[in-house]
Amino acid sequence: MANSLEIGDDDVTDALAALERSLGFQFDEDELTRCRTVGDIHRIISRQLAGTGGEACANALAFYRLRRALAPHAGGEKLRPSHVLAELIAGSPKQVVKQLELETGLHLPPLASSWLGKAAFSTAAIALLSIIPVHMLYPGWTLLAIALIPASIWVLSVDPGRFAKDCRTLGDLTKKVVSLNFGHFLEAGARPRPSDQWEVLTEILSKYTAVPRTDMRPEMLVLPAKRYAA
Repeated sequence: MANSLEIGDDDVTDALAALERSLGFQFDEDELTRCRTVGDIHRIISRQLAGTGGEACANALAFYRLRRALAPHAGGEKLRPSHVLAELIAGSPKQVVKQLELETGLHLPPLASSWLGKAAFSTAAIALLSIIPVHMLYPGWTLLAIALIPASIWVLSVDPGRFAKDCRTLGDLTKKVVSLNFGHFLEAGARPRPSDQWEVLTEILSKYTAVPRTDMRPEMLVLPAKRYAA
């Protein structure tokens, strides 16, 4: 089992910025220089959030807010955490997510590309890489190769998107929304439970490492071990 998340310097900066957006505070630079492990970051978060929030459950606050906003898109059906998002939403997931963000004031997780978006991205990449070879071998086809790039970009812009595999149900979406907006729910009266803080930390870090969130442990190094040895 890995003993390090192997996160690069730029990704560490982005991960910390994402944590700050979710938690609603800024990390102290001096404290960060002494951090080595995931557990070190978790302890900083726990100290910063001590005495904040109230007695409500963050997941419950998020679920009820999402349920109210989703109801018009789900035919008014009384929604449960087990409901599958793809079966609830008849229209474009991209449009629904945008509307949900406007109505709830919350950050929602990014959507994955649909088959249409994946095909358009592949076409754009192939067209970009083939311009020079096509121009050298088949000059008459050069304009076609060039034209495929903006056409593919346009298709990407209208890609309806789809919910990611780890965001299949309304319950999954609720957990991710809590991770992206934890500070917001603390202000609304949620309890800053250590288990919830760990969920937030590992969910956000999982976007910047190949280590699955469920495999992360407090003693795991954030940077490669050789960086600390240096």
